[in-house]
Amino acid sequence: MERNGFRWNAHTFTSVLNACSTLKCLKLGKELHAKILKQMINLNSNPLVSSGIVDVYCKCGNMKYAELIHSRICVDNMFSTTSMIVGYSSQQNMSQARRMFDSLKSKNSVVCVVFGLFKLQLL
Repeated sequence: MERNGFRWNAHTFTSVLNACSTLKCLKLGKELHAKILKQMINLNSNPLVSSGIVDVYCKCGNMKYAELIHSRICVDNMFSTTSMIVGYSSQQNMSQARRMFDSLKSKNSVVCVVFGLFKLQLL
């Protein structure tokens, strides 16, 4: 893409981050994270890029990195928080998932259903 003169932007990063998380490709996700930081993209101003990074780490099972990135996002990012809930739930860490769920200022029906499904799965 770059060889053909195209530049990366928030939409490109979001799409490739989604592919990394779907494929559970941590190595490429980390490389992309580094590229985002090098381009000085402000993660606070772009919730889709920042939540995409969190989602990659969550789906690849690296909750330590996911928590680190999530905690550095200064604005409320429901997308990132939802990724954290799903990540902790998938690792059967329901106390942390509940902590993230309780931190949401606005709990919409989709997030409640996702949290409920993971909770039922563990019963």
